[in-house]
Amino acid sequence: MTIRVLISGFLHSRTVGAERCVVNGKTVREAIAEVINQFPDLKTCFFYHHEEAEIRGFMHVLKNGRELRTAEELATVVNDGDELIIFPDVA
Repeated sequence: MTIRVLISGFLHSRTVGAERCVVNGKTVREAIAEVINQFPDLKTCFFYHHEEAEIRGFMHVLKNGRELRTAEELATVVNDGDELIIFPDVA
């Protein structure tokens, strides 16, 4: 499955300036894991103490416009062509 991931400008310092990437995966969690493989500095942004149960409260993941937060929601199946957007809270 090819999933397009858009990365917020607030995270570009951790992605060497990359605004987007393309990943594969069967679930949102697998797609996020692939993003982190490409940009390891994002891991501490997403998860507490490198535990991958739920994402940190200030991070957001949208799949085709729908926000996903809990462990169950991160297990949501992704389909070819889906889009994920990742961004932190903005104050």
